[in-house]
Amino acid sequence: MNKEIQVYQTVTKKFTADYAHHLPKYHGKCANPHGHTALIEVTFRAPEDYRPYPGIIIDFGDIKTYCKGIIDHYIDHKDLNGFEELLNDKDAQSIFNTVIPGTEEVELTVDGPKAIPDTGEKVWSTTAENIVRFLAAKIMQTPIGDGLVHIRFHETPTSWTDLHILEDDVIDVTTREDI
Repeated sequence: MNKEIQVYQTVTKKFTADYAHHLPKYHGKCANPHGHTALIEVTFRAPEDYRPYPGIIIDFGDIKTYCKGIIDHYIDHKDLNGFEELLNDKDAQSIFNTVIPGTEEVELTVDGPKAIPDTGEKVWSTTAENIVRFLAAKIMQTPIGDGLVHIRFHETPTSWTDLHILEDDVIDVTTREDI
């Protein structure tokens, strides 16, 4: 029995970034300002009309130039909840500025927990899942962006989120420790 298979090769480069953030209205320790050293892995297939050298899918130097530039500019050594250029960026606004529908805050009182009604308030949600979406949006705008197929964003050494890209559509977000 013959099976037809499709194969494509990819190239991955790793970067690190130190950043601070907090999750407003979150019920847990991430509501407090804190920092991470992220490990970011970006994976590419050969971009359209890009042939740097026979046998090279994509030049590691080009990945470094474009991806590290974005990471350094927007993430590395930044407070993601207070970096003005990030707060004013159109891509960031569409990804991080979100409403938390259907949630209630809980206030602890002497008589026990008391629910505070949902106001539909917008929050600047700098979760790992949103950070990886933002990075993908920025990388896809570069000359090598159409070759991007995967980003893995390690918030900690044991926790990460994966973003898989098929052509121009995001097809899957797998979240760390939730599976």
